[in-house]
Amino acid sequence: MSTKEFLNKILNGAAMGIVVGLIPSAIFGAIFSALAQYSSVFATLSQIVTAITFTVPALVGMFIALEFKLTSIESAALIGATFVSSGAARLVDGAWVLKGTGDLINIMITASIAVLIIKWYDNRVKNLGIVIVPILGGVLPAFIGLLTLPYVGQLTGLLGSLIANFTNL
Repeated sequence: MSTKEFLNKILNGAAMGIVVGLIPSAIFGAIFSALAQYSSVFATLSQIVTAITFTVPALVGMFIALEFKLTSIESAALIGATFVSSGAARLVDGAWVLKGTGDLINIMITASIAVLIIKWYDNRVKNLGIVIVPILGGVLPAFIGLLTLPYVGQLTGLLGSLIANFTNL
């Protein structure tokens, strides 16, 4: 597989995960929030479309796994790695807190690492795949992703600031 094809699959999977995770909130979020004062049904629907946005890191992982035609175990490892490395879930004072969708650039970097490791392993030891794949394809890329998260987050913030400055000009 060429580098171009590899990157294209990562970008396609990321795009699909972002669209599927954010469209419900983008279309219905404001409407349901405005109507929440009239019925608790709309308040619940507003909470649901907001909660779906928290699944973006997992959805990106899932769609990237589909792009690479990974098995179910390989897909689950990739999804776990993308969710953990996104930074969307953080341990705060002993409690896990969800905040936003996480850093999408770091999600794609982690997914790339996970796919490369999973494809390299290629189920070499079939009987141990159920044990090895979650460790090599899930835990290891998630750990690397958590190490890169602060640096990628700074880069993402810098890019956001640059775009905001150009927009203001």
